[in-house]
Amino acid sequence: MQNCNMEKVFERCLPAGALPAVRGHFDMAWSVSGTMAFGGVLPGDDVSFRFSDTLNIVCGPSGSGKTRLLEVIKHNGPDSLPANEQPAQMQIDLGPLSPGQQLMSSAQIVLELMPYSYCLLIDDALEHLDRHMRQRFLDVLANAEKQVILTASLDADEAKKISDDFNASFLMLGPGVAV
Repeated sequence: MQNCNMEKVFERCLPAGALPAVRGHFDMAWSVSGTMAFGGVLPGDDVSFRFSDTLNIVCGPSGSGKTRLLEVIKHNGPDSLPANEQPAQMQIDLGPLSPGQQLMSSAQIVLELMPYSYCLLIDDALEHLDRHMRQRFLDVLANAEKQVILTASLDADEAKKISDDFNASFLMLGPGVAV
């Protein structure tokens, strides 16, 4: 995602040496409530989706419009956290952690500091996690009590299983996909 709205949070909370790839997966927007229509934004037909207040997963193959959908949602969001909602200055050492552990730790930090009126956008993070870390990551997101919209290159069966396991809403994008 481009023009990250979370940069101030990262500057205050993550070490300067954190992997740039970790920062590139996260952003924020105003919480999305109810059904949102995305006419003419995504490849193919118009799409509408009812977002839950917790975990939402947008799935599809590369080029199906997952990241574009996040960009549209983000465009309707804040440019940065309002001054009265900026997190306290703190530095957390993500030292000798694997990239997967850094993603997990970063998500936990951001979810802890992010106001409830915002939504965490996470783009293509699951692809960087092994099976065990993926389960832990999804568990953290599903139990955060904050809205999260996650994109992933999953097939319909895997997306449905994750949706059922973590009580998440999911949207499948792609050519010929019934939404």
